[in-house]
Amino acid sequence: MDDVLVLVGNCETWQPHVRYAARLAAKLRGSLNGIYVTPSAIPVPTDASAAFSREIIEIYREETEQALRAESPFRQWARREGIEHSTWRVARGSPAEVLESAAKWHDLVILEAHAEPFGGDILETGSAIVRADLPCVVVPRGMDKANLDTIAIAWNGSIQSARAVHAALPLLQQARRIAILHVDDADAAGAIDRIEPGEFLRRHGLRCEHFDLQGRADDAGTALLAGAAQIFADLLVLGAYGTGRFSEWIFGGVTRHVLQHVALPLFMRH
Repeated sequence: MDDVLVLVGNCETWQPHVRYAARLAAKLRGSLNGIYVTPSAIPVPTDASAAFSREIIEIYREETEQALRAESPFRQWARREGIEHSTWRVARGSPAEVLESAAKWHDLVILEAHAEPFGGDILETGSAIVRADLPCVVVPRGMDKANLDTIAIAWNGSIQSARAVHAALPLLQQARRIAILHVDDADAAGAIDRIEPGEFLRRHGLRCEHFDLQGRADDAGTALLAGAAQIFADLLVLGAYGTGRFSEWIFGGVTRHVLQHVALPLFMRH
């Protein structure tokens, strides 16, 4: 994972998830690429006075200029974090649209859980993950330490969980301990039971432990988070899946629950 992309929401101080992205990129010896998104259209109320409209436009103009000036501070800060190469962009549009466009040049995207650019809505976050079509790490608010000592894998035999394990290999290779959490998931589709994640990991020189989680299939999200907490996991790898197409895509119950109650970074691949 050479190119790590992070959506930046504050140009004056680097938010915890941005610091997490920098530290993860440094561990992977990759580049860090920050993007600050400004709206494509300034939301001026139709009944606003001319003076108030000018004031709103001026605020957005100053915000954009401040974001443009942040390139040098961002790159200097990234170098202090141990990153040799970094880039900074200011883009117009919706966050999901910007991520979809930028994703073509990146390997991994870092998002903050319940992020303000998505209105704190997990369905908006999900839409962004789907449109980006990249592996994504969703970081809990306030977390900036990119530890990879213990990594848990949510495994239900689905195509999505296999895709997530494959995509997470560069991170798994950094771990001291890997635990596979076997879940009975009512939402799982496209099972590929003949593929065993432990065998895949062994082919890459990695050892793992296996845990069978107890509980109902419709409560697998709760069991997953409890299992990850019990082994003090630093990261949970899981496949994101649901129903629908494109903007109508809806998370399955487990994915939705884990995102709503996120307590540790989630490595997700849909």
